[in-house]
Order: sequence, then C-alpha cells, then structure tokens
Amino acid sequence: MKLSLHWLSKFVDLKGIPPEDICAKLTLHTAEVDSVEHLKPFFENVFAGELLSVKPHPQSDKLFVAQFDLGKHGKKQIIFGQVHVLHTGEIYPVALAPARLKSGVEIKDAEIRGVKSEGMVVDNQELGMKNAGLIRWRDKKLVGKSLPEIEEDFADVIFEIDNKSLTHRPDLWGHVGFARELSSIFHRKLNAKMFGKNTELLLPKITVPKTEGIKIKVETPNCLRWCSLCVSGISVAPSDLSTQILLENLDIRAISNLVDITNLILAGWGQPMHVFDAKKLDGGLVVRQARKGEKLLALDGNEYELTPEETVVADEKKVLSLAGIMGGEFSGVTEATTDVVFEVANWNPVAVRKSSARLGLRSDSSIRYEKSLDSDICENAILSATHRALEVCPKAKITSNLTDAYAKKTAPLKVSLRSEKFRTHSGIALSDAEIKNTLTSIGFGVTGSAGKIEVSIPSWRATKDISIAEDLIEEVVRLYGFENITEVLPALAIKPPRVNWMRKLEWECRDMLSARGMQEVFNYSFVNAEDRKFTEMDGYVTIENPLSDEQNHLRRTLISSIVRPLESELRTHGSLDFFEIGKTYEQVAGEVLPDERLHLALTTAEISQEGENDNKKFFELKENLQGMLREMHVACDFRPSATPAPYAHPSKSADIMVNGETIGQIAVLHPNKNPVANTSIAFAEIDMESLLVHTRKSRLSYTKLSPFPVVRRDISLVVSQKTLMAEIEREALHSSSLLRKVELFDVFEDVKKIGADKKNLAFHLEFSSPDHMPTEKEIEQAFSDITRNLEKKFGAVLRGQFDSVAG
Repeated sequence: MKLSLHWLSKFVDLKGIPPEDICAKLTLHTAEVDSVEHLKPFFENVFAGELLSVKPHPQSDKLFVAQFDLGKHGKKQIIFGQVHVLHTGEIYPVALAPARLKSGVEIKDAEIRGVKSEGMVVDNQELGMKNAGLIRWRDKKLVGKSLPEIEEDFADVIFEIDNKSLTHRPDLWGHVGFARELSSIFHRKLNAKMFGKNTELLLPKITVPKTEGIKIKVETPNCLRWCSLCVSGISVAPSDLSTQILLENLDIRAISNLVDITNLILAGWGQPMHVFDAKKLDGGLVVRQARKGEKLLALDGNEYELTPEETVVADEKKVLSLAGIMGGEFSGVTEATTDVVFEVANWNPVAVRKSSARLGLRSDSSIRYEKSLDSDICENAILSATHRALEVCPKAKITSNLTDAYAKKTAPLKVSLRSEKFRTHSGIALSDAEIKNTLTSIGFGVTGSAGKIEVSIPSWRATKDISIAEDLIEEVVRLYGFENITEVLPALAIKPPRVNWMRKLEWECRDMLSARGMQEVFNYSFVNAEDRKFTEMDGYVTIENPLSDEQNHLRRTLISSIVRPLESELRTHGSLDFFEIGKTYEQVAGEVLPDERLHLALTTAEISQEGENDNKKFFELKENLQGMLREMHVACDFRPSATPAPYAHPSKSADIMVNGETIGQIAVLHPNKNPVANTSIAFAEIDMESLLVHTRKSRLSYTKLSPFPVVRRDISLVVSQKTLMAEIEREALHSSSLLRKVELFDVFEDVKKIGADKKNLAFHLEFSSPDHMPTEKEIEQAFSDITRNLEKKFGAVLRGQFDSVAG
C-alpha cells in the first residue's frame, strides 16, 4: 500500500519532519515501510510551454517542428509526432534535457533527421501515469513553471508500506489510520477540521432530504451494515489535475470524477464503496445470496459464474455487483450517467475471503474487507463521498434520505488494565499518567485511578485487534519504542544444557564415516508399494493423506532407500560408499502409534563381473564398521545370521554383536534384489538406540606401548568351508601371549586344488612383547602353538603341508 506525504499532512501536522524520519518511526512503531520515493526529481525539468508555431518536418511526413515559449527558460524548438493533436496557443508539459521521467524515459538534446530538438512534449504515460492523455493548460501565467510549481503533488513523497505488516490492523488500510499513528508518534495535532475528540472523524455537514428514493432490502446476514444515498444532476467528467496526480501517485488510475471519489474514500479512509448508475436499475436494490447459475460481468472484463455462497447486490432482475469484491460492468458509471446511487457497506470478512478465493478474484476492496473493517465508518464515508460529489458537480442534488441498515450494533468494548501489570510485563517504569496519555493519543478513552485503568476501545480498533489487557500493553510499549527499552540480562542461573547423547552419537558416526571416505545421503521416509516387494517385510505404516502414490507408506528399513537409487549414480561412478542416519517405522499389532527407531545404514557398491567382488566389498564395509566402533571404544563381533534379511545374501550375511547382543546386520545384497547388473553391493544396518546403550557403558583403558619392534609372520590355512574366520582369529589370539593382531588378507577357493568343501585363508600375524624383543625361538614356539591349536579345533592344515599331502 502507498501513502502520500502531502495527503497525510492534511490530516496531521508533519511540518519540519524529514520523510526519512517518518519512514524510520513508522517502521519501528507501526508498520514496515518498504521504500520512500521522492517524486520531485522526476518532474522538476518538465515545464509548462506554450505552443507558438508548428510546421511539418522537412524530412518526414509524420513529424512536426514546433516552437515553444517556456518563459524564463526561453524559446525552444521541439520535434513531435502525431500521437496527440496540438494547437497553437495551448500550453503543454515540455521536458527539457537533461531529464529522467518516472516512466524511465530519458530526455536528451537530439538531432532528428537533420533538425535539432531541444526537448520533448510528454504525455501522461511518459510522465509515469496510468491513464492515457496529455495535460493541457490555458492559463498563460503558468508558462515556464515546472510541474512541481504548478501542482504540489508532483513534488510528493510516497511511502510504500509492506501489506503483510497490516494484516492485523484494518484501520491502517487508509491515510486516516496512519494520520492517527503519526499524531501519537510525533506528538503532533490532528487537523481539527477533520477530526473531533478522541481522533474520531468529523461527519461532513450535508442536508439530507426526507424522501425515500430507491427501496433497499437486506436479505442476508453477510451484510453487517448498508448505507446508501441517491444523487441526481451529476455531470461525469475527468477529475481536476490535482486529484488525478494524487491518485496516480498512489498507483490508482484516475478514471472520472465519480469513480475517483470512491477511490479517494478507499485510499483516504480505508473504506471501499461503490456507485451505481440509477437509471440502469430495475426496481429497488436487494442484498442477497446469489442464485445457482447466475452470472456477472465484472468491471475487470471477466464473467463469473456465481453460487449461493456469494453475496451480491442485485436489482429485481439481475446481479449488479459482488459484495465486497467488485462491481458489475452493466451498472457502472459512464459519461452519460446523471443519476447515481452511492453505496457504502460492511460485509462478513469470512464470506468475502471465501468468495474471493473461490472465484480467484482479489481486489483492493476484498483485501480490506477480509481483514474485518469497522462498521462505524460507513456513514462517515458515504457522507464524505456525497459532499465531494456536490463540490465537483455544483448542479447535483441529494434526492433520497440516508438508508442505514445496521444488522447488529455492538456495545463499545471496554478493557481493564492494571498499571502494575503493565510495568511487570513490559519492564518499563511508566507512571499511570504516562500510560493514559499514550492510549489517549491514539483514540482510546481512558478513565480510572488507583492503579486500575479502564479503557474504552474505539470502534476502529475493536475489530479483532484489541480485546485484552495484553493488547493494551503492546500498544503502549510499541508507541513508547522497543528501541528505548533498556536491555537487561535475565536474572537466571546459567546452566549448561543437558547432553543429548543420541545426537552426540549421530555426529560421531557422521564424522568417523566421513573421515573414511563415505558420503552421507538423505532420503525421504516415504516409500511406495514397490518397497514391500524389495524388503518382503510386513508392518508397513500406511499414510492416510499421502502427497502422491509414490509416497503412501513409511519405510521399514534404510537399505531400500539407499540401494534402489544406486543405478543412476553408478552410471557416472565406478564405486560408491554411502551412509544414512534416519528413522524406520513398524506398525505393531494392537498399538496406535508405530514403533519408531533410529538406524544407521552403510552401503558400498562397485561395478564388477557378477559376484566377483562380493567378498571384497563385504570386508571393506566390515573394516569401516569395525574402525568406527573401535573409535567409540566398543568391541564388536560377527556371527553368521540365523535369520538374514530377505534382501541379504543367505550365505554372506552376519549379525553384528556387542557384548552378546545383536545390534545390526552386515551382508552382501541378495542377487535377486540387486538393482544394477554386474555390481557387487554390501550393506550394514545398525539400531542406533542399541548402539547408544553400549557406547554409554564403554570405558576407555590404556595399555603401555611396547618399545620393541613388531615381528610379522604370515600363515595360510586350509579349512572347511563352514569354518568362520572370526573363530580362527579368536583361537589364534588365545594360543599365544605374544600374538597381538590377526588380519585376514586373502581367501582362496578352488575345487581342483583344495576341494569343493575347503577354502584357503591367509592371515598376517603380528607378535610383540611389552618387556623384551621376542627371540626367534619364542616366535617359532608361538607359531607352532597357534598351528597345533587350530589343527586340533578346526582341522586346519598349513597350505604347504596340504599341497604335499594332496600331491
């Protein structure tokens, strides 16, 4: 919404206050000002020039060369075209170089086809106005004067207010409301000719005859108040230049004197109104709900099909306007109009908002009505509009009484405020007198004493705005100035926040896995029915109002969310390492809410021949997982899965064990579930809540490092296919006190060389002692003990011995 400083100054004394100060204070105290625009620079190089002579351009049939008298600026030669017909002796706006107009047109001295042009005759659109045309004067005293010297509104300052900051303040949708605010903010008096006591508007003095005029029927509760007056003898013509410029500055197109009056009431008082051509009405006016199938050709040129939800103003045969939204084309004012009906009403804000949304039609009127306007302003608005009409049309007469149908008058609202409560809630030590003066300055009636203030809320603030004591406290505080409140730290003991151990664990996992080169991914928790086929699991939670058919369930596992989109990623990357931390959901029988668990999922994928790198990817993932848990000081173990997940390879899956409890599963993806051909994919999924329990129990201990070098040996064993590497590792470590580490580095299987039920496992062994350098004899003895125990427990045979026997 735009505000004119010149117009505001007619309501309240703002003399001597810089526009930038007004902008700053309004933003701090009332509503956010988006911008301040000074109009004078756009028009100060545009002057009234009298056309002295005109002749055709020697080099063009469509151009003319004219001589203009610009008074103190001398005579100027101007070239113009045939857009407007110019007559000698008339006075027109002439822009001289250098000038940059509001429309963006820049004026420079130019030579057009060999003839010099020292400026430009500018029409309304070139001046930045909405309506077409060309300003013409006849008073020769104006020659040589700039536009701001002729009309002060050409030097206006325009404030643009952010509409969102006015949502709760319907009284601010016009200049009157802001005048009240500025009066209070700057402690300036309101214009006594326009305002009475308590900042209420004064009713214009108009003699209204006691004749009935057009009959009015109100048949809907959506009309809260209806006021109308009939005026005859109207002469429709363009408004005076001052009115046109004022409206144009407010971004409203000037149309005619009558329509412009309604727009002035809208912009000035914030009250929409309408004017009907009385001679186009069939019988009286009826305010009712629309009938099914009725249509209206609105003033925007579009035809709207109405329903019984729409409130309309109609005559006995047809619909004339959409109540609170827009008038109809048929009953609108034209140049032939002589008799009119002025209408000012207030409408149910909910009904207006619903109709506006259903029809896709928002107007300046509907924007205001849907905020809950003050019904008390209707009478003032219609009398002001009528008074203005009688001024611009001296022959006009009022031909009816004032129809005023008030659905329900509400009693004045009163709110009590204890001054001590104000001081406690606001932290501002204002006296009772200061609180009273602040509220009085914006139109509140204030009485009471002894710390209890009784406040009468004015009608323009009682529309869902001010209703409780806290609202009054806010009013006083904002006018006092939030910037004036002393900043004081709260007198509270500062305690460190409680540690969120789960969140801490999440970030530890992220840091550790990222350091190992894995990338975190984020997937939606929503999945579709295809996810059931992948997981072959029950207990899916069905969403009652899904965003789409592709998002109608909640996921049971993170694995499907990570694995299924891998195909597109592997087109550009040969291998991928991802992890995700997110929630899974399981519908438990008999429970209202699903079981919601936080999981960690890891996956590694690499393009290869079918199954070629399955073991490699499995052990790579296992190493990353073990490394992460080791840094958390959690010792883990791996055991064959008794019940592998349906999407896991049945013979290449293991449970992740911590202190004898299963916290997750690691596996190679089942070949039938693999979304990418010739790809090895391994995955792991851990229940974070189970992991958290063990990380909270873990205790860090330190062992003195041996100052002596490590002795390394390799061992290659042939064992049964069913023998687990982890069991071999445990048995080896128990076989010798010098053995510190066992690391698998190769797995070999060959039916011809070692048999169908055998496999070859190769390990790195590291020997060390904290107090001496192990001798060769000690190493040999330890190696012998390890070999003997593994042979005894697992039937393990050294590869070299096995080859000798087989050979």
